[in-house]
Amino acid sequence: MKKNFVLLGLIAAAIMIKSNAASAQTAFSAPGANGAVLSWIESSNADAERQLRQVAGSATHDGALVVLNQLNQLEQDRAQVRIDLEQVFLRFMPGGEEFSLDSSVLLGRYQLEEILLPLRDFLEASNRGYKAYGSSRPLPNPSPGRYSEMELKELQAALETIAAIRYRECLIELEQRLAGSLPQQVLIAPAALNVLYTGVENPLRVFGGQADPESLELRGPGIRFDQESGLWMVKPDKPGPLVIQLVGKAPNGQNVSGEANFEARRVPDPVIVIGGRSDGIIKKNEVVGLSGIAARNDDFLFDAGYTVKGFEMVYTPEYGSPVSAKTSGNKFTEDMLGILKRTRSGDRLLFRVAVELPDGLIKTLSPTFYVR
Repeated sequence: MKKNFVLLGLIAAAIMIKSNAASAQTAFSAPGANGAVLSWIESSNADAERQLRQVAGSATHDGALVVLNQLNQLEQDRAQVRIDLEQVFLRFMPGGEEFSLDSSVLLGRYQLEEILLPLRDFLEASNRGYKAYGSSRPLPNPSPGRYSEMELKELQAALETIAAIRYRECLIELEQRLAGSLPQQVLIAPAALNVLYTGVENPLRVFGGQADPESLELRGPGIRFDQESGLWMVKPDKPGPLVIQLVGKAPNGQNVSGEANFEARRVPDPVIVIGGRSDGIIKKNEVVGLSGIAARNDDFLFDAGYTVKGFEMVYTPEYGSPVSAKTSGNKFTEDMLGILKRTRSGDRLLFRVAVELPDGLIKTLSPTFYVR
């Protein structure tokens, strides 16, 4: 953005004023051209100033207040240079139809310096408070000759445009000062544990630097944006290395991109729960109320959604031969319930449970429960 406005200033200066040594006259652009350029720059400045005031006004820290005070001073300086330039040129333009004036009288050495003085004062004042992005830009230097009122107005517009460009450069620096003074977001994360889990939606918080949040996009397997939470979700389908790319655009149109490397892993194995217990104990007085088994992991951060596809129960009495029964799903069959009713304290129940993990993998778990 800064380079664009510096370039704009050079183009505007080239359009507005061209010195012709042979004729000792200053040629100006077509009537109204300078005014259109100035109007466009002033409108852009007004939008930038309004946004800057909005951001600084919504902050509560001292840095924002300093920026607001600097913006107020800059605005006063800009308003004063408008007034000063207007007063100077009114002395040379009494109004009425276009006419010719002798520059040797009205644009002599003293008068020429007087015309440029308000702009010089503004540039010097702004350079003292802000980086001199455009301080080396040459000022218009009209040659001795005769000037019409229209040409003088074009000269005034040229000087106003230089002041407007410099004003925008100062606004850009104030934006940078405000951004530097605002509390910055920080991210604290393990250096070597960028882990995502397969089959479940892992939330990602994304910070795109200078990119417009509306332009941000994440690319990778199983990625979607959740409107309700405002978070990106990634659901890997298999274990292994995983690269997620970020793309977006900054307000100035520049592309923003980056990527992060992750390791996709399967969710931890669940524990088998019977009658609300996972500690390997079944109480004899609770056996009658049992209906089925469950697989879950209460210590895992995500809702993994384990599914019991089927299981085998092997009953081994303290004294006697083992008895087994199988079923699909997670419910005890009538045969199993009949076996459970025969259990006594000291007996053992071995389960072989087929559990489907969130990514579709089937694992067999073999917990043992003892009757107490």
